[in-house]
Amino acid sequence: DLAKTKLQNQKSGRVGGYTGFGHVLSETWRKYGVGGMFKGWPPNVILVFPEKALKLTMNEFFRAKLQGNSDRKLSVWEGMLAGGLAGTCQIVATNPMELLKIQGATQNYKLKQGQIDRISTYPEIIRRLGPSGMYTGLGATFIRDIPFSMVYFSLYSLLYEKWVESSEKFAGLKAFGAGTVAGTLAAGLTT
Repeated sequence: DLAKTKLQNQKSGRVGGYTGFGHVLSETWRKYGVGGMFKGWPPNVILVFPEKALKLTMNEFFRAKLQGNSDRKLSVWEGMLAGGLAGTCQIVATNPMELLKIQGATQNYKLKQGQIDRISTYPEIIRRLGPSGMYTGLGATFIRDIPFSMVYFSLYSLLYEKWVESSEKFAGLKAFGAGTVAGTLAAGLTT
């Protein structure tokens, strides 16, 4: 995530810029040591588990609401709707965390470039941005994450039903495979 953020943050066409993922990691290690590799991680560590729990819980909640009291299987479209709604809930709750993660990960670079005069703490960043500033980039996040969740959850459900529910043998491995395939295809289609 650090390498992705640094690559996205650099100025296009700048001489001496990063040439790729490995270059970012080696330069970060050389300049900042081990600590530099983890700059911006506190929001991730603190919020990644609740973020995923929220998304999974909301998907199950919306699937149950769409299913009602019947035992019928949801249609693909209903699964996509549940996934999209779950993704929406997750984005609203976690966009501030993503913003803080990026702010934290790019502070050393901005300091070296003279864009800021000192490293800020997370509470200082929150106060500076204010409530509406914590949702900067919300539209772009919606465009990326809602389609991902729609594809991921509906495809995972289909694959899980086909692979795991049809035969309990190797259920854990099959569930992992369903998640891997669904996640790979969803990411490929939406990013």
